[in-house]
Order: sequence, then C-alpha cells, then structure tokens
Amino acid sequence: MERPKPIFPIVTSVIWLVGMIPALAAIMMSAFFFDAPGSEDNGYLVAFLVGATSYPFLAGGSMVGIWTVWFLRPHAVGLKWVLAVLPLLSLITCTVATILLMVVCGGDFVCR
Repeated sequence: MERPKPIFPIVTSVIWLVGMIPALAAIMMSAFFFDAPGSEDNGYLVAFLVGATSYPFLAGGSMVGIWTVWFLRPHAVGLKWVLAVLPLLSLITCTVATILLMVVCGGDFVCR
C-alpha cells in the first residue's frame, strides 16, 4: 500500500500554527484580567484563561500526534481527525466562557 501524501498533516499544522498568534496575545494580556478587585473570584474569567493557556499545548500535541500517526499508521483516518480537532476544545472553552461572561456578568470582570 502506498503512503498517502501529507496534505492533511500540513494543512492542520498550518491552521493551528496561525491560530497560535491570537492565543499567545491573549496569554500575554492574561495578567491584566485580574486587575479589578474581586475578579480573581470570577469562574468564567478563569475558564477563559485556562482555555487560552491550554491552546498552545493542545495545538502542539495535535501537530505532533498527527505527524506521528501519519508516519506510523498513514491510513488511520479516524485517529487523525480526533487529533486534528483536539485544539478546538480550547477554542470552545474560550467561546463559552466569553458568552457566559457577557450574559451572566454583563461583560464585567467582577462577577459573583
């Protein structure tokens, strides 16, 4: 059986690497999330921070995993897709935390 071309690993690697730019910017600004007194008790803000902080690790693990599967088991399509969507967990966490922060807390970082 012939090994397929590495189009899928290349495309997912490029997408997740480009996505690291805004994620790293959010991590850089994360120290300012907790400036307001009482904001450290806001669970939605902590969830957003966990999602933003976990993105580079999930994206890196996804890229390493996809390339490893491509080299060892090139025809395992399902496993490649599972590894490819792994960083979406971080993006979903950030999106849900932002929506909850806007709806429940009215956009304020200080919310109980």
